[in-house]
Amino acid sequence: MGISLAPSYVQPTALHTAWAQGVPAFAVRRLGAPAVGDLLRAMTVDVACAACFPYRVPVTLLQIPRLGFLNVHPSLLPNYRGPVPLFWQLRAGEPNMGVTVHWMDADLDKGDIAAQQSVTLSDGLSGPEADKLLAAEGALQLAHVLGELAGGRTPRRAQRPGGSYHSWPGVEDFTVDAGWPARRIFNFMRGTATWAQPYRLALPDRTLWLIEAVAWHAETPATEVVMHGNTAHIRCAPGTLVARLQESA
Repeated sequence: MGISLAPSYVQPTALHTAWAQGVPAFAVRRLGAPAVGDLLRAMTVDVACAACFPYRVPVTLLQIPRLGFLNVHPSLLPNYRGPVPLFWQLRAGEPNMGVTVHWMDADLDKGDIAAQQSVTLSDGLSGPEADKLLAAEGALQLAHVLGELAGGRTPRRAQRPGGSYHSWPGVEDFTVDAGWPARRIFNFMRGTATWAQPYRLALPDRTLWLIEAVAWHAETPATEVVMHGNTAHIRCAPGTLVARLQESA
């Protein structure tokens, strides 16, 4: 019987980076626990930084760092506040994507803006690929803000009125519509495939359950659906979506 060694490479995490740099790391079960506040006070924190943090930080904690809490949020606030903004931007076919570094306050994603930058995503990116691009730009913006703070400057401006908030998606939010552009459906399906949910597409005479976006084309065909085995070529408005269907039970 042959024996082979498993690969030794492990994808580094934030904990690996902290350990490598000698940065203390702590596991926190409940943010509101008194011990968490005691820990931050003991460390005499100047500024706290979070990234895509989907939970409210208690006001008692927000007041501890000398300068406050910063959060990197993957949308151009005030649009797409909430825990999973990338999902909702992809679903809406949002053309103006980006990242915001904002000061955290008692309200979710409503704090003053410290920095903001647009990011263009290519067609067909997976969720992890999009996350990586947004995270890279977010890191650059956060580093810039921290440099400003180190120089004695505090960048902040109020968010404009309005905006939007979206919570966690439900099964119904994976419904797509042939009245959407094919490009929009393609990018939404590719970017949210890791959620492992089928996509419901209702047509006048049938309902299709899509599981994989294969391609999209700009040409709009005359025929509503053309099947090639388990792959459907679906007329959209405009364009053609090529998608694999869920196998029948």
